Amino acid sequence: MNFIPDKEMKHDIPYFEDVSTSAGWAGQATSKPEEALMAEVAAVIGRLGGAVYQWQKGSFGMRYGYRLHFHLQGGKPGRIDVISLPLKTKISAKGYEQKKSQAVKMALYNLRDQLESLWRMQQLVPGYFGLLPLMLVDSNHTFGEAFLQTFDYTNLLPAPVDEETVDAEFINE
Repeated sequence: MNFIPDKEMKHDIPYFEDVSTSAGWAGQATSKPEEALMAEVAAVIGRLGGAVYQWQKGSFGMRYGYRLHFHLQGGKPGRIDVISLPLKTKISAKGYEQKKSQAVKMALYNLRDQLESLWRMQQLVPGYFGLLPLMLVDSNHTFGEAFLQTFDYTNLLPAPVDEETVDAEFINE
């Protein structure tokens, strides 16, 4: 039997047309060309220890963006999927392609800024490696995806106390 909701659930991801700088979003009005933003993203990945070797333009449902492939020194592969916010504007509407392009540029702009933040964390937090969640575990999944898909919160809980466990104190004489 199919579930039919009484009313639609609220959309958690805002539409491109509804975001603003004052609401914490940046880049929606950037005048930089897409290629310039891509070069800036690649440069920051370089600062993080990686090298971009392929950009694949595409869509993720009704959202647009890129899948970029990179590798670390030594050849360990990684992947970043960056997608635009969804558009309210219909595909058939005038100005759709311009909004689609601007939404993708906004996604690249924010990806660049986020990667810059990861680089700063690497400078300030010993042992931090910002690209780790984006490294590939296998040909289809990043560490971040694998973690989220197989996450078992019970691993974070303390182990149950075994009845055979002896609780004792050590006295140093």
